Amino acid sequence: MKIFTKICLVIGVLFLSSTLVMGQDYVNNDADPNATIKVITGSSDALFDFQFEFPVGVGGGEAGIECDGINIYSTKWNGGDFYKYQLDGTYLESFTVAGASNIRDLAYDGTYFYGGSASTTVYEMDFPNKVLISSFSAPTDVRAIGYNEDDDWFYANNWGSAITCFDRSGGIISSWGVGPTGDSYYGFAYDNYSGSETAYLWGYAQIGANLNELVQMELPSGTETGVYLDVSSVTSCTGMAGGLFIDNCFVTDFWTIAGLCQNDYFWGLELCPDGSGPTVIYEDDFESYNVGDYLAETNPTWWTTWSNAPGTPEDALITDAQAQSGSKSVMIDAGTDCVFPIPNYTNNVYHITFSMYVPSGYFGYFNILQEFAGAGSLWGMQVYFDAGGVGNGDAGGADL
Repeated sequence: MKIFTKICLVIGVLFLSSTLVMGQDYVNNDADPNATIKVITGSSDALFDFQFEFPVGVGGGEAGIECDGINIYSTKWNGGDFYKYQLDGTYLESFTVAGASNIRDLAYDGTYFYGGSASTTVYEMDFPNKVLISSFSAPTDVRAIGYNEDDDWFYANNWGSAITCFDRSGGIISSWGVGPTGDSYYGFAYDNYSGSETAYLWGYAQIGANLNELVQMELPSGTETGVYLDVSSVTSCTGMAGGLFIDNCFVTDFWTIAGLCQNDYFWGLELCPDGSGPTVIYEDDFESYNVGDYLAETNPTWWTTWSNAPGTPEDALITDAQAQSGSKSVMIDAGTDCVFPIPNYTNNVYHITFSMYVPSGYFGYFNILQEFAGAGSLWGMQVYFDAGGVGNGDAGGADL
């Protein structure tokens, strides 16, 4: 409910895949000189509904990417600049962090950003204030990097080197070799959202026909799960793999896996629901009732009638004559006056949704009360549907 190497290396990339030619900024792509074309089997976009894409604002070396839930930041791998964007892709500014340059991928721990320049130094940076906080030595050269917020660990590697998990002191937690498919990684992102009891590491790799492949690895073993995706197959990206991150700030109720095709596009794909959607207070499709049951008489916990007389003609009958889903619904006709009392909620926002079937040539009606007290009730709003299906209503004496 989420984007550069010397000419000799560029030539190597062109020989590997002629499909990359389409006007790409090869001179400023940070490409693995040892990248090879691999046939990826098992690729699927079943998990990856498209959410967004927008072009980079600068290019010329934009490669790494991360998000703090407020802004998106990208790196210039071949210089000292960082770039700041709004969440909708609007480019805001470039800036520098004294003491940190040539940063590739980025990670974020909720306060600071982390990245390396393909060496063992990890830089801890405060992007909003544009200052270097500290640095420490990792047990591997750091190009791709991801942060595990559950254990306060990092994952990093350099192209095809072993993926190493380490803590803030540089101590090794674990390590595993790349493959059998994943290789030439540029971005990592830690995922404890899409598996009910399993965490994953996602890698953004310069492999496959378009050098633009997502690879899922199960943690803590690092074993590839067989879930792969050519990002170019679901986006407009023609650039090779750059940085990667996961956040839930783009599409309500969903985690987004997002990345940067170098010097080309930011993209976002649906990863999974984020579990923070609205709490359902009451929901009923009427399938659990028997046809002919009175609704309020059968379920007095939630329903009553205008005169508090369940089981009388004021009550609504369960029917199988019409249904939007399943086979049952509630019949509301002349004389029916069923009421769903709502507690006195005074905070937050609440939504009421339901489906109403009005036969051709008939009128429809419903209302929401400010206070329910039978004949002494205080009206909130009411809605009418005429025989032609046109709706109108009023609230507080004013037309809706």
